[in-house]
Amino acid sequence: MVTARPARQVGHIAAQAGLAGVALCSNGAIVFDLQSRTVVDGHPIEPPVAAALIVDLRRAIDGVAFAFELGLQFGREDAYPVRPTSMLVESLAEARIADAMELAASPAHKIIAAHPLVDFDRLLDAVKVTAGDRVEVTHSTRSFVEISARGIDKASGTRLLARRLGIDARDVVAIGDMPNDLAMLAWAGHAVAVANAHPDVIAAADRVVASNDDDGVAHLLEMLI
Repeated sequence: MVTARPARQVGHIAAQAGLAGVALCSNGAIVFDLQSRTVVDGHPIEPPVAAALIVDLRRAIDGVAFAFELGLQFGREDAYPVRPTSMLVESLAEARIADAMELAASPAHKIIAAHPLVDFDRLLDAVKVTAGDRVEVTHSTRSFVEISARGIDKASGTRLLARRLGIDARDVVAIGDMPNDLAMLAWAGHAVAVANAHPDVIAAADRVVASNDDDGVAHLLEMLI
């Protein structure tokens, strides 16, 4: 499982799917052992980079608010717009509430930027322009923008895992649905999109299968096996 979701949330999903071994979390920034529930490897944004980025984003986007994935912990600003159905937190009581500059003092595996009023596309463009090449900017939902360390994405995480397992990219089938999957799809030997994927993902795929509602991935796996 290669996901934007944080390591602290993937255990029950993996169990439902019957998956074991490791999961790549936070868009490839964390290698998480599902059995021991420990972080095996991590590639965070270093505090000086995060702090400078927050200063610049606050200047560029008035009212932007931040949340942070810090290993197995979650932190957010009080102004961060948490939605009742948000995938980011399982319990709001467990979140560390502090100013973004204080949270940025710890290595962050993912920084999330959101705004309660600004149109998502405008927010995404502004973050990309302001961030430049200092970090990786993507999204897995139209609710917030996701920021990872430079060079860290689903492709880098999958490449590392494949190398450890002795698997060539030509033998990897990657399945995705959102722009945070694009780098992984470009790297893998076989790029697959589900039918209800983002248009950019469908355009990048070698094959399109039925949507998740129609068990597209299951049918693909049955065909391959």
